[in-house]
Formats: sequence, C-alpha cells, structure tokens
Amino acid sequence: MRIWILNHYAVPLDGAGGTRHATLARYLQQRGHEVTIFASATPHGQARAFDLPDGDLYVDRMYEGVRFRFVRTTPYRNTVQRFVNMLSYRQSVCRATADLPAPEVIIGSCVHLHAADAGLRLARCFGVPFVFEVRDVWPESLVDVGALSTRHPIYWYLRHIERNLYRHADRVIALFPGMVGYLEQHGIPREHIWQIPNGIDTTLYAAIDSPPPAANRFVVSFLGSHGPANGLGTVIEAAKLLQAHPQGAGIEVRLVGDGPQKVMLQQSAEAAGLQNVAFHPPVAKTELTRHFSQSHAFIFILRDMPVLARYGVSANKLFDYLYAGRPTIFACRSLNNPVEEAQSGISIPPEDPHALAQAILQLRDLTEAERVAMGERGRAWVIEHHDMRRLALKLENHLLELLGATEPSGMKDPVTIERVG
Repeated sequence: MRIWILNHYAVPLDGAGGTRHATLARYLQQRGHEVTIFASATPHGQARAFDLPDGDLYVDRMYEGVRFRFVRTTPYRNTVQRFVNMLSYRQSVCRATADLPAPEVIIGSCVHLHAADAGLRLARCFGVPFVFEVRDVWPESLVDVGALSTRHPIYWYLRHIERNLYRHADRVIALFPGMVGYLEQHGIPREHIWQIPNGIDTTLYAAIDSPPPAANRFVVSFLGSHGPANGLGTVIEAAKLLQAHPQGAGIEVRLVGDGPQKVMLQQSAEAAGLQNVAFHPPVAKTELTRHFSQSHAFIFILRDMPVLARYGVSANKLFDYLYAGRPTIFACRSLNNPVEEAQSGISIPPEDPHALAQAILQLRDLTEAERVAMGERGRAWVIEHHDMRRLALKLENHLLELLGATEPSGMKDPVTIERVG
C-alpha cells in the first residue's frame, strides 16, 4: 500500500514531540508498505524544524525508509496567527503532492480539523479512501479549555468541518475508549470505527530496571507539553506546599518540555522562591532514558475537562511513564484510568495541589521494593495493551481489509491480529 498520513505536528523518531505516526509508519514500512507523512516545517510557534529556501514549498527527509514531507506554514505568536498557521498547512499540503505517486489510502489526523480536511480533499482528488483519525475532539475540547465559546462563529465553523469529515470518512480511527458512542451520534456505524490508541515503542529506549541513585533526593518528573490543558500551575502550587512542609526536604519536582506556558511557570516558580523545581528543555524520545533513570516517580496531569470524563485519555507520555517502570501519579478526571487498571501508582483529583503534594509524599515514603513492584505492574500492563508494533499490525489489517487487498509481496513476519472495533 501507498499510504499518506497528514499530521501538522508529526515529528520523526529523533524529534521532541508526537512520534505516533513516525512509529506506525516505520513498522508499516518494514511490512512492505510505502508511507509518506506530511508535517509542518514550522510545527510550533517560531521554531522551524527546517529552514526552507525562499520560494520552496516543502523539503523531504527520509527516516528508516519513511518519507517526511515538511511543508511551509506561517509562523505564529498568538491565537489568531495560530489559526492562520493551521489554514496555511492545509493549503500547502494540497499543493505539495504533484511529484508523488498517487496514494491508495489517506489518513487525515486531527489535533486540528484543517489537517484532516486537507486529507479529505486529497482523497477526493485521487479517488481513494479517506480515514479520519480523531486524536482530539475538536471543537469540543477547545470549549473545555476555555479557548472558544459555543457562541463564537469559529466554533460553528469548526463544527461544520467536523460534521463534514464524519459524513465523508470511509473509516474513523478513535484513540479514546469512550469515543464509539460519540461517533455513532455522528452517523458512523460501529463497524467503521477502528480503535487504535496511543502506545509505546519498546525499541526506542530500554525500560529502566535499577532504581535511581538516592543522593538524598526524591525526583518526581513531568515530561511533555507545557500548555493550557496540562494544568502545570497545579504542580507549581504543590511544590510550594512541599517546600513549606516539614517532611518536604529532598524532593525535586522536574518539568521537562516546552510550550506556551513554560515562561509563565518559570516566572511563578522564581517569584515564589522555589528551590525544589527544576525546568529542563524538551528531549527526543530516544533521549528519554536519561530522565527516566533519574526519576523515582512521574506525574500525569491534565486540567479538569468534561471531554476527558466523557471520552477518556490515550496519552503517549502516560504510556512512556508506565513502560519506564516507575510509579505514576494520575491527576486527572477521565473515563478511563490506566494507572488504576495497572495498579501502578496513585490517582488523585485534577487541579488539587494539596492532593498532589500528599501523593508525592506518599510515594516518597514507600519502600523501594513497593515502588519497584508498582513500576513492574505498570510496565507489564502497557506492554500487553499498548505495544506500538501490535497497534501498527492492527492498523495494517484494517487498511488491507478496507482496500480489499491481500498481504503485499515481500512482507516479513505475517501475523493475524484479532479484530477490534
């Protein structure tokens, strides 16, 4: 199969950010398929992954046989410019395909709907099936984080695009466990819904078996985006409580990553005179092992959002935490709770600094053997349910069935995956 994947924010395996499609594409490529991923050369803000010469629309890079086509998009500094950035991605992608062999299937992936809409437009142009992947429930999640009102014209504009995508999609990929009912309300038959969550790529880094060096410190880490939805202000408030707590000495809260709220978080920590918070730059997936090995526990935190309570979470960083073999604090109100299912940590309400501070102290006060046992349970659970190799094989089977195809010649390691969804 020749597969095109449209994801504005996709990054290769050696990048910092969402590597879901790079991982799936690598496994599909190994199985004999040809995959091209269309991403932005300006993925976030002003920082460009690649500087395009004046007049060039795109640049190609190959990663283990997978073509990444980075297209020109406008930079942005504010919400209005970011909206223009999304529109420019759709326009650039639709113009950046003339030299490529025609695809056999196109996957349009939403965080933002314009990327998926570009996929639908191209699928119509080439007369091939269109698969709509829902990684974020737009525009509903924008309302939850306070970025948009249901009375705003842009809300209804995005709602129109969403409904059109559901109306014309040949199949829909759902990442969240509670999405089936929502999709059925939009007219998607249950048999047309593929449930393919996020997961972990065990080839990128080794699971950490040995406990971190003591050094009279207990390090609890957050690795990921520092954005409005992440609720990291709660982490700063919890750090204030820990610094003032009689038993809080020796605890370090480590925030690894970048995002629109990082500067504000750093300023808050500095203004409060926090000595127990350390900020680190984002790192590629292949470099996560260093932070994993230095951490005793992890924090998975999101703001209190109704969309999570209705549909659940399927976050790469959460699965990374579990695979690393450390206890995890799940500070989130969600339909599903992987940490609870795996019995691998502590669950607390979102946006509750006191509960977060107490959970950190509770994990710190466990014996090393108790923390190791928690970590081992989490690792076993995530390997069983969220191994990206098996998820890629599941996607392959679904795509082959959609196209009425058989396994391509030269395919290695043929397997049969049980159909789900």
